[in-house]
Amino acid sequence: MKNAKNYESINWEHCNIKLFKLQSEILKAYKTGVVADVLKAQYKLTRSFAARSLAVRKVTHKQVEYSKDSNLRAIWRERGIIL
Repeated sequence: MKNAKNYESINWEHCNIKLFKLQSEILKAYKTGVVADVLKAQYKLTRSFAARSLAVRKVTHKQVEYSKDSNLRAIWRERGIIL
């Protein structure tokens, strides 16, 4: 998966599975109570290609959704999010 030539060639299903496994590993380590194992699992998660690529995908898809709505600022003002 690390050899993906471009953004479109990433296997997103595989990334989701890998991310779930890494998150499960953190949970298992937390339940055992060994802090060093939790930190190792967190380190692996933050440096994994799957987690980083899914984070980028999540942010870029949100930007696309926001850019489609030209009245986003007006909606935010109505909801009291911005002045």
